[in-house]
Order: sequence, then structure tokens, then C-alpha cells
Amino acid sequence: MEPQIWVLNSASPWAVRRAAEEVEAMGFAGLAVTDSQNKSGDTVVALSLAASVTERIGLTTAVTNPFTRHPASLSAAFGSLQIITGGRMVLGIGRGDSALALLGLSPASPDYFRRTLDCLRGYLSGGEVPFSDLPRAGMADADELHLGDAPPTSHLEWLPRFPDVPRVPVDVYASGPKIIRMAVAHADRITLAVGADLDRLRWARDIALAEAERIGRTFAPGELGALVNISVDESPEKALAKAAGRLAVVMRFSAMHGKAVGPYEEADRAAVEKLVRAYNMKEHSAVDASHATDIRPEFAAKFGVFGTAQDCHRRLRELAEIGLGRIVLMAPGPEVDPDFDSARALSREMNLSTV
Repeated sequence: MEPQIWVLNSASPWAVRRAAEEVEAMGFAGLAVTDSQNKSGDTVVALSLAASVTERIGLTTAVTNPFTRHPASLSAAFGSLQIITGGRMVLGIGRGDSALALLGLSPASPDYFRRTLDCLRGYLSGGEVPFSDLPRAGMADADELHLGDAPPTSHLEWLPRFPDVPRVPVDVYASGPKIIRMAVAHADRITLAVGADLDRLRWARDIALAEAERIGRTFAPGELGALVNISVDESPEKALAKAAGRLAVVMRFSAMHGKAVGPYEEADRAAVEKLVRAYNMKEHSAVDASHATDIRPEFAAKFGVFGTAQDCHRRLRELAEIGLGRIVLMAPGPEVDPDFDSARALSREMNLSTV
């Protein structure tokens, strides 16, 4: 069974057009861009540029967050892009990592995150969002303006004018049980950010499936997926060297608050928790990040997808076979892979390329 492959890239306004063109030409399903305002360019600008040079691929964020963009503004941006692209958008969101850390903030609380998801789905469906559900940011109520009249709720007035454009699906990136369960009930898609180890992915998948059964939901193809690190090279050591900094990013997701969540062998659990304690946000995702230098090759071989194109293809098919039919790939960054060699090698191995 072949998975649907999306490729992650930074929101760099000077590089995203080429990335989008390459991803489409290589035959992949979609392009995901980051949203970390202090680390790269604006993600909505990047998605607009990507939309302007592509015709087929899906476009998403991996990921935006509930704080730096108001739900109404975020919905308006994605609703506009959905109209422009003819229905190719997906809104990928998590609780926040570097985008918030570089503002001196921790990830959004689960309650705040849930309310944001409900607001987004309300706006994107053309519905009414109660003012009480929206973030206040210390602002006084509009009653203070002493208006003659005002709307009782908030909604995107213009969006219902495009009834033939499908609603933008909301995709939650989740690494722990609470957010996985929340996503089943409050989002359209779930992307599991727990690494590529099959035992961990089955654990996270089973949480999602159990919650879906409890509330009477069934997953359509592609609604359940995974974020995984990949690096294609004939030498596993070179593959890891190119990807260690980004592997550390996903490792940290499973222990954001110090304790590793989910099944790990004890040595692996200790390694993840040690990495979190040493994590230097100033070197976030850097290929030579100091906190990534001690990642053991044996651990990396389980947690990421490294090796020859054939080996990587086999690993990705294993993910699809356990029900994760959509895979978002975090490949090495442009400083070590400027020509998308990992993605290109995988595309050839999977016979996806259109050129």
C-alpha cells in the first residue's frame, strides 16, 4: 500500500516557489510550510506564492498555532487561499513550539487550543462564532463603544458567497493522548508527531481509533497521518548527520514538558528526556544543533526514516499498512540538501515523478 506523501519546507519567501514547483514536479501529494515568524518568512505569503506556481498539490501549514494569528484572521487567510486554489488548502495546527518559545511563551493550554479549533471550524464553515469563544487579549468588550447596534456573533460575511468551494479541513498535529483525543472530536484530520517507530505509531493510532469509536466517528482515507523525519543516503551515518537537527525537533515533541510520553525502551526514554533538558531553542532545527550531537544511531534508525531510497520507501509503506495513509516528510534542510536530493530519490523510487 502506497502512502500519500507531503513534503515539509520552511516558509522562506525567497525559496518557497522553487520548493513548490519541485514538489509538484516530483509527483508528491502536497507541500507543507512552517509557521514560525522569528525563524523564517510569513507562512500566508509563502502559501500564496506556492499557490501561484502550482496547479495540483495540496498546501498546508506544519504547523501554525493558536496564538500568533487570531482565529478570524487565520480563517480568512485560508478561506481566501481555498478559493484561489480551487480547494487545495489544509490548515495544519499544533499547540505551538518555536513560534511561541521565541516570544517567551510555552505551548497553548489544551483548553485554549480546543476553543481555537472550534472557532476555526466555525469560521471556515461559514458559521457564527460566539464572542465569548474568541481570545480576549486583555481587550474590553465592544459594549464599551456604546454603539447603536452591532452583530451578536462573529462570522466571515464573505465566505458563504462561495458555496461550491469545499470547507478548509483542519489538521491537528498531536504527540500525546490528550491532544490526539481532542483532535478526533474537534478536527478533520490528525497528524501524529511521535516519530516513525511502529510501536509508538500504533500506540498513538490506537488512541485515535478508540476515541473515534467512542464518539461514532470513522476516518476517511488520508484523515489519519504521521509526521516523520527522512534522510535518503547510501550511508546511514551520513543520512543521520544531515537530519539530526530536525530529528531532535520531533523527538522533543514527545517530551515537551520534560517527561517522555508513550512507549519507549528505557534507554530511549532517557535519551529523549536528556535531549529536552539540553535543547537550545537558539539552534532550533539547525543541522549542527549542539543538543543533537548525542543522538544514538540505533535510536535514530527507529525514530526516523534513514537509509537508501529503497529502505525509506519500505518504511513508509509500513506506516501506510498500519492505517497511516498520509505522511508528512521532514527532510534535511537546504543548508545540506539544497537540491531536494532526499525527496527526489524517494520520488524516483516510488515512480511518482511527472518529469
